[in-house]
Amino acid sequence: MAKRSDQEKLDLFIQAVNELKDRRGLRDGTILTTMTIGAAGHLAPQYDSGDVEDLRSVMLAFRGFVAQGEDTYVPTVCAATTSLTADASTRQVIARLQDEWAELLAISMLLNGASVSAVEAFRLVAYGEVFHKDASKIETLTALGELRPVVDFLCTTAIVKGVRLLSVLRDVVIEVRAGRAVRGNDLTTATTTR
Repeated sequence: MAKRSDQEKLDLFIQAVNELKDRRGLRDGTILTTMTIGAAGHLAPQYDSGDVEDLRSVMLAFRGFVAQGEDTYVPTVCAATTSLTADASTRQVIARLQDEWAELLAISMLLNGASVSAVEAFRLVAYGEVFHKDASKIETLTALGELRPVVDFLCTTAIVKGVRLLSVLRDVVIEVRAGRAVRGNDLTTATTTR
């Protein structure tokens, strides 16, 4: 297959974000995360990853944004979008979104002495449970014992917060492709539901 042009990659990205947001688990809000403060003042992470088919559908759609080498891989999309604009402010916005994306995927927790990032949690769940039954990933998940729900929380958080960031990036891509400059204050921040 011929290598896609930057324009084709951006078309594919816009379509992929729209399809991800239209997955039942996200559209109907059955996949979500919350953080509450418990009675003793401790943070209590909670998540709902919907039913198995909702989770599988959302993870399948999300996978291309975190898989290096895919045309919808966020750093690839950011580079392609940056190449289409000479506007310094727009370039700053794109760089900030790429940094926020990297920070989101790098969120980590120490589990059984090992740091597990959000993207690693996504891969553990995806390839140890949802898509494949990779023996090493299953072994890692099993070894976590009662800490196993933390991996699900990290995975679900990456997806839920990631969708918000992807939505903002999609809007920036659309503006840049239309030849319009983007200012940081023009955007709804990624922490706002869209």
